[in-house]
Amino acid sequence: MFERLPKYEFKYEKIDTNEIYVIQPYKKKLRTMNWWRRPTDSGISVWVFDDEERGLKAEPFVMGMSEMIDRFVEEQNLDPRWLTLFFSMNPPPMGVFYHLKMMNLDPRGGAWYREVKTRMCGWLCPAMLKYFALFPYEFYVWSDQR
Repeated sequence: MFERLPKYEFKYEKIDTNEIYVIQPYKKKLRTMNWWRRPTDSGISVWVFDDEERGLKAEPFVMGMSEMIDRFVEEQNLDPRWLTLFFSMNPPPMGVFYHLKMMNLDPRGGAWYREVKTRMCGWLCPAMLKYFALFPYEFYVWSDQR
C-alpha cells in the first residue's frame, strides 16, 4: 500500500575546517498558481538568498528553515533588511548562534536538521552541497549585525 523508503545510514568524518560562508538572505513573496492557472500573489513570504559564485539565484529556505530564520531575527532583534548570516562547521568564538544537527538524510535529496536549543526542525535542499562536499552532521549559524 505505502512504498517503504530505504533506510539510509550515513557516515561522516569530523572535518577540521575554518571555512566560514556568508549569505545575505532577504524576504521574497511566493507566487502560486490558482485553479485556472494564473499566477497569484499568495501573501506568503520566505527567506531566499543569492550566491552568484555558486550559481544560486533566489534560492529559498523552505519546510521550516524560513521560520527558523524568522525566530533568530526576532530573538536577536536584527534588522531583516540588512541581515547577513555566517555559517560554518565550527562555532563562532563568541556571541549567539544557532547550532544545527542533522536528524536524517532525505532519500529524495536534502537533509533534515534540528536546532539544539529551540528544537525547531527544517529541511535544507541539495544546494547545501555547493558549500560542503557532504551534508554536514552539524553546523553553526550566526549574525554579526550590530
